Order: sequence, then C-alpha cells, then structure tokens
Amino acid sequence: MEAGQLNATQIAQQTGVSPATVRAWRRRLRLHGSLEATRAAGPPRRLSDEQIAEVMGLLHVGPDPARFPDQRWTCPRVRELIGQRFDVWYDVDHVSRLLHQWGLSPQKPERRALERQEQAIDTWINARVPALEHLSQ
Repeated sequence: MEAGQLNATQIAQQTGVSPATVRAWRRRLRLHGSLEATRAAGPPRRLSDEQIAEVMGLLHVGPDPARFPDQRWTCPRVRELIGQRFDVWYDVDHVSRLLHQWGLSPQKPERRALERQEQAIDTWINARVPALEHLSQ
C-alpha cells in the first residue's frame, strides 16, 4: 500500500460497508476501469427472430378450428404450439411474459347469456329504438 492510501478496512469504516465490498470495488475498478453498473446479459434467447416471426404469423392466423372450436389462443395452447413447432417448451407463466414482450395483450371473451336471442334483440333495436328516438325529440 502506498503512503496516503487507505486500506479496505479503513475505507469500509468511513463508507459504512464491509471490507469485502471495498475489495470488490477495487477489483471491479481494476478490471473494468469504472465502478459504473453493468447489465447482466442473462441466458441466451431460445427462439430466433425468424422463429418468433413465424409464431406471430401463426397466432394471427388463429388456432386450428378442428382442435379449438372457441378460436382462442390461451397460454397453454401457445406453449404447445411453440413446443411442437420448435421443440422449445416454456413454462406457461413465461409464455404470458413472452406474448407481452411481443406486443400482444391478453384478451378476454365477451360474456353472453346462453339464453340470448340475437334475432329478437335485432328486431327490438330496429323497431323500438327509432320510436323511442322520435319520442325524445
């Protein structure tokens, strides 16, 4: 240690951190030339850009009506699509995060009563609404 330099214990006492932290700072400064934070890269992506584009195209086409008559993509269905197509099996919860990253948002089907009679509703709207509008004028 050069004259006038503080050791790790002295710096730790002055800054309120452990001596191990000070040693890690010195090592980082020596290796990287800076104490600025760096971003961890994380694991590599499991799907290429081309594969993601293919998945997006398949999602826009919609699910196979023979297999899924309700024509909805659910996370388990998207997981199955990706797994069968590319042999990459994500956790269902992660599929939700991927879809969000790809710009897709969850959609919920509109709830309607089973007893709903579309023809009766259309007839009422076409016959009664003009009459009600006429009364309000």
